[in-house]
Order: sequence, then C-alpha cells, then structure tokens
Amino acid sequence: MNNLAINSITPYTLEAYSGIPSAIVWFSTCNLKCQICDNPSLLKKKGTMKISEVISYLKTQQEKLKGIVLSGGEATISRQVIMLCNGIKELGFLVKLETNGTNPKVLQYLIDKKLINYVSLDFKANQENYVKITGSKKSFYLNTLKSFKLLNRSKIDFEVKTTLHGNLLHNKELLEIIKLFTKLKYQGHYYIQALDGVNVELDKEELIAEGKKSNIIVAFKNI
Repeated sequence: MNNLAINSITPYTLEAYSGIPSAIVWFSTCNLKCQICDNPSLLKKKGTMKISEVISYLKTQQEKLKGIVLSGGEATISRQVIMLCNGIKELGFLVKLETNGTNPKVLQYLIDKKLINYVSLDFKANQENYVKITGSKKSFYLNTLKSFKLLNRSKIDFEVKTTLHGNLLHNKELLEIIKLFTKLKYQGHYYIQALDGVNVELDKEELIAEGKKSNIIVAFKNI
C-alpha cells in the first residue's frame, strides 16, 4: 500500500458536516469498484501528502475550523487513518468519518478510542445487488452489515445513506433496505441520494411511509 494515503485537502466547507466549519481530507484509492462513483478521480491516484503535512496545515486552521471530514476513496483501508485521527483530536477538532463500512474492526477501534465523533455510512445496496453494484464480493456486504450493527448499538452519532447508481436500484431494493433497518431496530435518518447529472425516478411517498412505520426518517438529496 502506498505510504502516502492522502491525496488532498478541501480547506473549507459548511456542507460536509452539518453546517460545522470543516476541512475535508481526501484519501486515495478504494477497495470497491462501484459502477458509479462520487469521486472517480481518487480511485487510481496515489497519495501526495504525509500525515505530518496534514497536521501541520490543520494547526494553522484551528481558529477557522471546528471539524475535519475524512472522505475518499476509503479512509479505513489506510493504516494511517488511526494516526491521523489521533493527531486531529489532539488539535481539538471534531471528526466525521465517511465510510463504506467494509472494515468494521477499524471502525470499532476508532469508536472505542473516541477518535471520531460522527459517521456517515454509505450502505451501497441490498444484499442481492451489492456485488454487482460495487464490483466486490459478498463478504464486503456482510462487513457493511456488521458496521451498521455496531454503529446502531454504539452511542456515536451516525447517519446512513445510499447513493443511487443509475437504474440499478429502484423502490423495490430501497424498500428492502428500509425493512432490513427496521428489523435491526434502527431509528434515525436514511438519506437516498443521486449524483449530479443522474436522473432517477422513485416513488418517494412509498419509501417515506415505509420508514415512518419504525421511526426511520427517509430523506432525499438531488432527487
């Protein structure tokens, strides 16, 4: 694995962390090969920044920022993510992790050590379509499910989202996911989103109504 895992930093955003002034640290590479990706330019790029360089930069931003978002790519496949989180927390920042959930052991460690404050879990698909959509293997779905379960029993704040991949997911599959969350006693936000330029037609009312049965708040972005 490339020793330089971090590709770049977005210096300021109010959108990535619930209105909290934040920077985004972008990790290179991913362990999935999704048919449609939020950040395809990161998948084949090598990292360009050392942890020490990231921390040195963030030290200069302590008066301006309150939060740091770890995104990618997939941060949890890097051995450097724990070191980075330690450094960020020492500076007093809140940390949001955006993850595909395929590394539940790393996620559990970050939660146990209080190295993260918020998690956005990208639940890619229902079980039947997961391998096709992510270009990965069944075990990765099972790992994502483990991550969901550990988040749901933890005290950390988190959200769950699904990014629609063209015509590969419809109401039927999304209803299956909501019913799975209901079975696992999840009560919280479930964001269904589409990438810019992707045209998706859904029966939103059906999905919202299914969520309401168990206090799951279904919301939509770019749809």
